[in-house]
Amino acid sequence: MAASARAEKRGSLLETEARDILKAYGFDLPAHGLAASADEAARLFSDLHCDKVAMKIVSPDIVHKTEARGVILNIAS
Repeated sequence: MAASARAEKRGSLLETEARDILKAYGFDLPAHGLAASADEAARLFSDLHCDKVAMKIVSPDIVHKTEARGVILNIAS
């Protein structure tokens, strides 16, 4: 789960890596998905059946998403 972070000598985990660890310990987490394009994001939005979602950037180079303006909340379409 954290093998990539160790191999890349990163001091922090990506959100997806952290979620995998939390799930392994039995934490109940909200539905989510990872999209690499606008089309994938639109499909995920449809599949999640939510009124609104949040989008966050996932990058080992960006630890503090809000400071990098990498978080968008309340997306309704």
